[in-house]
Amino acid sequence: MAVKHFKCACEHCAGKIEYPAEAVGLSTTCPHCGKETDLTLPPPVVDETEGGRRRIVWLGIAVAILLIGVIAVAAAFMLLDNLAQRGAGHR
Repeated sequence: MAVKHFKCACEHCAGKIEYPAEAVGLSTTCPHCGKETDLTLPPPVVDETEGGRRRIVWLGIAVAILLIGVIAVAAAFMLLDNLAQRGAGHR
């Protein structure tokens, strides 16, 4: 089984340091600047395409809800106008 390696940046010079997974949280001397630095976990990789798709789906849902609301308001105004015209005709 292969040993998994991570990479992080030196806290002082931002030089890239590769280290085995077992060393996460330990300190080491940076091979670039010689200063003591902590070996931190790399940030998680985010799949931008999935996030983009999800954003588009939610945007589509929001637009559909907005359109339904606009149509409902327009229909309500038409109904009220129709009822008002009928009421004015009976007087």
